[in-house]
Amino acid sequence: GYDRKMGARPIKRLIKEKIAKPLANEILFGELTQGGHAIVRVLSDDLTLEFAQKGSPTPAIITATTALVGASSLIH
Repeated sequence: GYDRKMGARPIKRLIKEKIAKPLANEILFGELTQGGHAIVRVLSDDLTLEFAQKGSPTPAIITATTALVGASSLIH
């Protein structure tokens, strides 16, 4: 997550674009308007966001998997 020239900027940008913005949209307009849970899963270069409404027994995948080309080098 750290680059000598850029510092933590690349990972910060990745988190903002792929996690923070979609999560904010779900909180404001989607599945999480009444509260709930969000799960972020990263496997290799794939990121999956899962959202569950408050009181739901298990989270359902609401947002499909997003390809993170080159993200594994930023995460590791």
